[in-house]
Amino acid sequence: MLTQADAITPSACELSQIGGRPVDTLEHLIDATRCLRHGRIDRVVATSALPAQWPSGRTQMVLVSGEHVEMFEQERVDATPNGAGDPFSATLACHVRQRGPLAHAIRAATEVVVPALHAAAHVRSAVLLIEPALRRPPRPGLASATGSGGPSNHWRDASLGDVR
Repeated sequence: MLTQADAITPSACELSQIGGRPVDTLEHLIDATRCLRHGRIDRVVATSALPAQWPSGRTQMVLVSGEHVEMFEQERVDATPNGAGDPFSATLACHVRQRGPLAHAIRAATEVVVPALHAAAHVRSAVLLIEPALRRPPRPGLASATGSGGPSNHWRDASLGDVR
């Protein structure tokens, strides 16, 4: 399946397993992503990256695209429900298809996942709770990252052609 992907969003643990090497430093993580970037894959967003280096109450993601490496932080929620990667990847894909910058797509994806993690943590759910999180109004930075129409545009604009 990897040979058909343009971009992938593995967790650091998954990246280590796929690449067959530890990813405990930024250099190791970048090397592991570069080993995966063959064929069509040209962008890797490693989630839950470099846990030993997380600031208090935060978690990190690392984007590797060509020679570009960018780190992102988000709030760390003490919950590990199943399914967090699915809405993250789906939101990321929608924003990329809208031809938005990948950095905005990553920020928008965290705007979906973090509230859902809070909702799951609040009721101690073993699965991610998207629906309660979507009832919340978007935070101020989300509108500029998504365009202006919010989630309904994701479906309408998803019919755009292939983005490379």
